[in-house]
Amino acid sequence: MSVGEIKRVADAVLIGAFCVIIAVPLLGLPTNDPEMDIERTEHRRPAAFPLVEVNPETRWPDKRSLNDFPRRFEEWFNDHLAGRQYLILLHGLAEQYGVAGSMVVTPEEGLSPKTQVIVGREGWLYYAADHSIADYRCTRPFTEQQLEQWRTALDARRDWLERRGIKFLVVIVPNKHTIYPEYLPRWMTRVGDKSRFDQLREHLQQTNSVEIVDLRSALTEAKANYETYSNTDSHWNEYGAYVGYREIISRLRRWFPAAEPATYTEFATEYVDARDDLSTMLNHPKPYREKRVTVVLREPRKAPATSLASTVSDDRRRTSLNPQAPLTTAVIMHDSFMRTLAPYLNEHWQRITYVAGHDFPAELIEAEKPAVVIHEIVERQLMDLELNEPK
Repeated sequence: MSVGEIKRVADAVLIGAFCVIIAVPLLGLPTNDPEMDIERTEHRRPAAFPLVEVNPETRWPDKRSLNDFPRRFEEWFNDHLAGRQYLILLHGLAEQYGVAGSMVVTPEEGLSPKTQVIVGREGWLYYAADHSIADYRCTRPFTEQQLEQWRTALDARRDWLERRGIKFLVVIVPNKHTIYPEYLPRWMTRVGDKSRFDQLREHLQQTNSVEIVDLRSALTEAKANYETYSNTDSHWNEYGAYVGYREIISRLRRWFPAAEPATYTEFATEYVDARDDLSTMLNHPKPYREKRVTVVLREPRKAPATSLASTVSDDRRRTSLNPQAPLTTAVIMHDSFMRTLAPYLNEHWQRITYVAGHDFPAELIEAEKPAVVIHEIVERQLMDLELNEPK
């Protein structure tokens, strides 16, 4: 066999191998179900296969639906490509060892191109989804109409509860960006003077509306003792949740004198090696890790541990029972920040019903007849959340 023939055979083998490699992910496309992987690493649901809508009058495909089809199909294709997670990991390894792109051991400071993670300074990671960047930079302020919509909805909830002798407390948990701006990338600067949180708080105060428990000052002051948010997670840590709990209980004492917050001397602080949600979402071959602050109660808790429902779960309710507690009943609407807060609150109420999400559960409240309803909202939800009024 001549040198030319050997080269042709080698080229054919190389081409064949290349075709097989690129065909494998496509062959697995119809049967691949990435839901578990994407929910675990990126905290979202995979894109659904797009459907072309038909105009019922003309019986022709809807123009907007047709125009959106290529973009939505690409989103579905990207999410359902077989071996997607392995391909992302291989690309990260290629970057790490200089085979692809610039040789970097960790992602460059800024916004990761693969996931909604902001790579900050000194190993700090931040959440970029849910318009968190625009929220921090104050580039999308509330309009007066939006502020009035929030006030109207909150007042309607308060008034509905007051007619039934139930107290109402709104707690807004600040974004990690708000409490730890010093570790954000240098490009992420504030543009506006006021955040949506600032605007809403001022508007509610000026209109004598619902009072909001503002945890920003307490969490900022407390970080002089220990970190209040996790380096590699979008949420506060157990110490930050304790600080928030202390402020909430102090506010509730106006209505319920028996609500006495636990003092920090009742806890011990420990550090554990951790890698949390943002590090997982970044999906880099050299994952970010941290020494995370944990809080351990010196005496056993009276209330059993409560595993709260996810906001995407079908079963959105959980109940905590603590018959020896000084207070009677509560209903709490919440997001994922409640998971570390709930164990502290469970010590105070004989019965707490937790409802994941922000819709007003009127039927549940009628059945439970709680002494108080607490609505916990993370700051970034102010960018898009629309509250329904009681019916």
